[in-house]
Amino acid sequence: MKVFPFDDVLRKAEESRARGAVVHQQFNCHACGLKQTMDTPDTFYATGECEACGAITNIVEDGCNFLAHFRLPRR
Repeated sequence: MKVFPFDDVLRKAEESRARGAVVHQQFNCHACGLKQTMDTPDTFYATGECEACGAITNIVEDGCNFLAHFRLPRR
């Protein structure tokens, strides 16, 4: 997964939230490279623990991305 600077991602995530999205922070484990998605919506963390290998990643230094869920209006 492509990652971007933490502050840039946080700004983009806030823009998406302002348009009604629910966002989940994502990062790549610095040890094993596995993509991780945070369980808690609309919350961004400075560090994250890999579910596969247990390593702690400094997300602020390594960068991150996010997943956005938008609800479409019913017709």
